[in-house]
Amino acid sequence: MADYSKIIAEADGDLPFGDCVSADINYRKELVIEYITTDYRTEIESKKLATVDREDTAKMAAFLNLPIEQLPQRILDECGDTSDICTPSEIKGIFKDVLEYILDCGVRYILK
Repeated sequence: MADYSKIIAEADGDLPFGDCVSADINYRKELVIEYITTDYRTEIESKKLATVDREDTAKMAAFLNLPIEQLPQRILDECGDTSDICTPSEIKGIFKDVLEYILDCGVRYILK
């Protein structure tokens, strides 16, 4: 299976902690947005997943007039950071922007 994962934004790697937001299409053809926070000192990682079910993923792709596999790239284009220099608080804001973008497309997600 092809890799449809895209990193939307990452926090600066020089900090003792880091954040990352990524978008992926899983094997069930669901859109999954992952927000990971890592404390490098303690090596503790926490995750939040926002999953758009298969039916709503198809609706979102239709709304945007593109194949399901291109959703992660579209999210990167619309919400991603191009500066390559983000703080963890900016990453959190980008995660919120991605979730808002999903809602703006008329579909729902489940946050875990």
